[in-house]
Parts: sequence; C-alpha cells; structure tokens
Amino acid sequence: KEILRVANQYARLEKDALIAGFSTKRNIETAIGKFGIGLPAALSTFARLKMTCEVFTHDQIWRPSLVNDKEFNNAELTRINVRNRRASRNIDFDGVEIFVSPITPAQWEECKKRFLFLYEHSRIETSHGAILTDTNQAGKIYTKGIFVQDVEGYSFGFDLLNIDIDMERKLTDTWAMEYEIGKVLREAFTNNPEKMLDTVWGKILSGSKEVA
Repeated sequence: KEILRVANQYARLEKDALIAGFSTKRNIETAIGKFGIGLPAALSTFARLKMTCEVFTHDQIWRPSLVNDKEFNNAELTRINVRNRRASRNIDFDGVEIFVSPITPAQWEECKKRFLFLYEHSRIETSHGAILTDTNQAGKIYTKGIFVQDVEGYSFGFDLLNIDIDMERKLTDTWAMEYEIGKVLREAFTNNPEKMLDTVWGKILSGSKEVA
C-alpha cells in the first residue's frame, strides 16, 4: 500500500513534542533527539511535500497540513490537527505509531541505507563504536547506527558512539571524529588482532586516511 509505519512500543508522546526545541532528553548528551526539532521538522516536511502523515499516540491522533496565514503575509505555515481517538475504539498497539504515505519501494530502499539496524552488514565491535568492513560502507560515518555523512579517503566506515552532531545531524568537530576512530581502531587491534590483520591492516597501510 506504499505506507511507511514507524512504531515504538510502550513509548509516549505528549503535545509538548510538537513545540520546536522542546525535548525531554535535553540534558542527556548522548541521546538521539536532544534538540527537540526532529519531529516538528519532519511533520512540516511531509505537509510541504503533500504527503499524508498521521501520528497515533495513546489517546490522540496528530495530522499536519499547510495553511495560509493572513497575519504572516499569507505565508504557508504548518498546522497540526490534534484530535482525540474514539473512546469506543480498541487500541491494539501500546505505543507510538507514525504512518506516512505514499512511500515507494525505491524510496524505502534509500531510507534503509541511513539506518544500520535495518539491513545486514559486517562490523567489528569495540566499546567506542564499530568498524564497518563492507566495501559499500567505505567513508560512511554513523553515530549509534544512524548515518551522519560521507568522508573521503577512508577504506572503511565507522559507527561511533561518542561524537557530537548539530541540529542538522552534521559533525561539529572533525578532529574529535578522527580521535574516536583512532580509539576504535586501537581497541579492535588489541582485542581482535587476527580479524583486523585479515580485513583491515592491508587497506590501512595502502594509504587510506585511517593511517593517520
């Protein structure tokens, strides 16, 4: 049906989540979502792309749309319609569900590439993150399994646990990224030397950026 369903079991979203900048994770430096702009920005984007989007959260349904506001020179603004779910209707999923349509199979395949947990891939784990050894991962930087950006010159990709990104999910400090990659490589060589020698060592010595 070309409908994308994003579901988080046992989660709760209050209406405060619709306020740009509000986040219950604001003081948790390692949390995804600490800036509080992802959900409002996504809902606004779906509305502007004329896509249907509905958020089901416990007893409410939220749906974004565009309206022309005379007080702002008739500019297009995002309005979120909030309505209560019918009390008589059984809620068969305990958590938050978001439905977006239309999403084509091709679009879904592109989306999947941004999230490591959505497809099979090869990785070498450490306490600081992971080395991604598949050829198609070369130069790709992730944090906690979510894509951040491509970096030229690397022979491998990296899924890092401790790097800072800004509100647009871009790296704030390239040196810090390289420092974290160094920690991942050093621990991997210490804990898993045979696998590292077979899969990583040759490429690093061939002049890839990781040698630094």
